[in-house]
This record gives sequence, C-alpha cells and structure tokens, in this order.
Amino acid sequence: MKRLSALLPSTLLLLLPWMPAAGQTTITLTAGVNRAWMESQDMLLDFLAIVVPADESTISSIDRLAAGVVVTRQGDLWGVQFRGEYSQHGARWDFYRSDPTYGIVWMANGILETDYLGLAALGRVRVPLPLREEVSIFALAGPALNREASCRMSEEGFNVDGVPSYGVRGPCDDRRSLATYRSNVDLGVSFGAEGELRGWKGFGLSAGAFYTFGLLDISGDFRGTVRQRAHSVRLGLFYTIFG
Repeated sequence: MKRLSALLPSTLLLLLPWMPAAGQTTITLTAGVNRAWMESQDMLLDFLAIVVPADESTISSIDRLAAGVVVTRQGDLWGVQFRGEYSQHGARWDFYRSDPTYGIVWMANGILETDYLGLAALGRVRVPLPLREEVSIFALAGPALNREASCRMSEEGFNVDGVPSYGVRGPCDDRRSLATYRSNVDLGVSFGAEGELRGWKGFGLSAGAFYTFGLLDISGDFRGTVRQRAHSVRLGLFYTIFG
C-alpha cells in the first residue's frame, strides 16, 4: 500500500517539467454527482456478510456526491490539472433465492457506501472547435488515487410476501469478512471532457463529465474480485490566479 500511496505524488513530480511555461493558472471549487457501481466476479454474499441464503444476485448503481478543489495550468493547446476531492462511491446488490414451484422465496438487498479522499493528475488538451473566444472545451485523462475515509453497509431482508423482515446498518468494520479483507486504497484511471466559460474579472464557470474505473481489487485477499466504477458530473466556479 505504501508503494501505491507514493505513486501519484511521483506522477505529479514527473508532470511538473512538462507544464506549459506560458499559459493560465486557475483554481476551481467543484461539486457534483457520482453514479457509482462495482464490477465483481462473485456473488459476494460472504464478502459483504449478507445473512440470507441466495443463489442469484444483481448489481446496480447508486447516486452519491463529490466536492473538491482543482488547480489547472493551461497553455494554448495542452495543460495539466491537479484535483483534490472528497468523493463518495459504492454499489447496491439484490440477492434472491428461487424455487421452481414457488418462484422467489427469499430476497435481500445490500448497499455499500465508500467515501474517499483522493488526488488525481490529469493531462488536459484543448479541443480546437469554432467557439466563441470566452468558451473552451478540453479532453482530460490521467491516474487517480483514493484513500478510504469511511465505509458503511446497510442490509434489508424481505419475506416471501415482499414484506421487510429485518434491516441493519452500520460501519463496514462490524461486518466480519468485509472488515477483514477490504482494501482502503483504490487506484484508478479517469478520463472525460470539460468546458469553461470565462467571465468577469478572472472568474468563470466550468462543467465536466468523467468516467473513472478502478484498477485495484478492493476486496483485497478475498476469493472474489471487486472493482469500482463511476460516471461523474462536475460543476465548478474558477478564478484565474496567474496568466
């Protein structure tokens, strides 16, 4: 984990000599929404410590929040962007046990909510489009490193009639294998597009859409694999500090 934690700062140092000497530096406050989910190769009853019996499951996304600070150095064509962010991720699982005669006989759902503090270093290229002078569009891509700030798990079970039979919610550290095996570090790659509208006296507005996919198996040494995914939308207010 120490090697992973040192990877992004090392990447930042490597990018510094390539930052455009002439250009504009902005600082941006951002807020937005993550549509987050996870990809896995196992039903994960044991990993999530779900107590109901099940032989089928589905995974779906949940919508969560993000906010951060972004520093960008942009030249005429290309630039570099450094992002520091509090970002919420997670996923929802629905578990079923069926019977050939009676159909679904047991159902439960589990929602995993993971919150991260993260850093990202993104290359940024201006897209040459015939736009007004105060409007710019950029393509971005680069690594992102997140460290877990908190983790919660909720579980709800239903009887054969679909009536809730129990519900529990608490920290991940209270859930046996989820507490034992999960990794608190996630390394991923983020890419997307961003637009800027420059305004009055150095202020402006930005809007971006990104896709981030985790490279690490956050289930750690567990027998399955779990990797995070997220579609994100960010809105920002920026100010030009140099240039």
